[in-house]
Amino acid sequence: MAEKYQKYGIVRWLVTKLDAIWLERFEADFHAIRETLERLKAGGVLVIAPEGTRSTTRGLLPGRPGASYMAAKSGLPVVPVAVTGTEDELVKARLKHLKRLDIRVRVGVPFTLPPAKGPERDAILQQGTDEIMCRIAALLPESYRGVYADHPRLKELL
Repeated sequence: MAEKYQKYGIVRWLVTKLDAIWLERFEADFHAIRETLERLKAGGVLVIAPEGTRSTTRGLLPGRPGASYMAAKSGLPVVPVAVTGTEDELVKARLKHLKRLDIRVRVGVPFTLPPAKGPERDAILQQGTDEIMCRIAALLPESYRGVYADHPRLKELL
């Protein structure tokens, strides 16, 4: 969970109950990386938003390399998941009128990424990030695909 939410008591409580890890978002948080890899080795599950933030446009934003780094480093499968119905304005409007939220979750086929080593490490991580994001985009309605809408890998997947 992003460190910026530590100031909210309910979020701190939730993070504790979920046994989540606080993360410094804009720097290499080696403690969080080590802790995550240990938990994965022990059979834990990592849920990560590869964009690193919420989109204000409804469409996907460029993915960041954190998710592909963890997948490549651990060797474990990635399960792409697409969620719709959680847009801020929609949630606020529905809750304001005490209406039930219509949240949709689509889960894709698990896949693995190759290890990211050597001089091509950054390029491999970028390819992994694009693969993750395109697989998520393939699970979304067309209007939600954002910067990946015209990506060649997405066209292959569709």
